[in-house]
Amino acid sequence: MPADSRTKPDKTVTPIKIKNNQIISRNSGNSTKTEPNKRSLPSSPTTPTLHNVSKKKPKLFNNRYNVLSDLDDNGENIDVHGSPGQEPTDTTAHTFVKEVLPPPIFIKGVKNFTDLLSEITNLIERNSFICKSSSTYLKIQTEKPEDYRTLIRFLKENDAEFHTYQLQSEKPYRVVIRNLHPTTSVSEISSAIEEIGFATRQVTNIRHNLTKNPLPLFFC
Repeated sequence: MPADSRTKPDKTVTPIKIKNNQIISRNSGNSTKTEPNKRSLPSSPTTPTLHNVSKKKPKLFNNRYNVLSDLDDNGENIDVHGSPGQEPTDTTAHTFVKEVLPPPIFIKGVKNFTDLLSEITNLIERNSFICKSSSTYLKIQTEKPEDYRTLIRFLKENDAEFHTYQLQSEKPYRVVIRNLHPTTSVSEISSAIEEIGFATRQVTNIRHNLTKNPLPLFFC
């Protein structure tokens, strides 16, 4: 069979070069064409976009720092912390004044405690005093200043050997009177103080430490 003088067409594949995830093909005319690596999907109007998916949450409360309150049918505020029909509790602090007891009385040389106790119970109530005995003294603690004075009077009348302290209410205290003219009579000041129920021991006008001039101050 005679050989075919016609040359067969070249069936070699055009070389392909991959660069940056893109396919670059070369044709015989040395022209380049860039083709995408992947086919892009067509956009559909029904396909939700990213900004449509993330929706804002609805606002449930006006201000989370506001005090919670409910509204009744009439539109009035109702405290949610208190139960219906519950009265408000009184939070006022009650202060209790501690009662100061009279000073104790120490009696020495008691010969018969039973007879002394009988005499004391005839003057004051049995539950209004406490007796404690030591090797030297008999200590009597009263609860009321009136019982203290009654017991002191009884011991003095019977020449008992005892010692005690002064009542807090009977202790003297100093009073400063201001804005009185230095020439005011001290006897008039003493009389005015006694008229309001206080006894005075001495009324003295105060003088300046350096000049020795009288000042509008009086000590009582």
